Amino acid sequence: MVDIAALNASDQSVDHKRRLKEVTQELEISFLVEFLKHTDKTGNATAFSGGVGEQQFGSFLREERARLVVEAGGIGLAERLFNSLNSSHEII
Repeated sequence: MVDIAALNASDQSVDHKRRLKEVTQELEISFLVEFLKHTDKTGNATAFSGGVGEQQFGSFLREERARLVVEAGGIGLAERLFNSLNSSHEII
């Protein structure tokens, strides 16, 4: 016989873990975007840098760079947060 309550609990657990992983990855992306804001200020202006376009669209480039870093494994922040939050959730 199938235990419906156990199935529902496992579905909620899987959904919780999936959502927790997404949230921790978004947090890592936000952290990396802020980090990249400060590393982009090199002061090496060339004919192809600067201007209104870079000011307006630089944030999109930084966010995409951060997203790609996280998709490639990140710097470990999301993983540590996920493990910490997930283990505290299992205790409750």
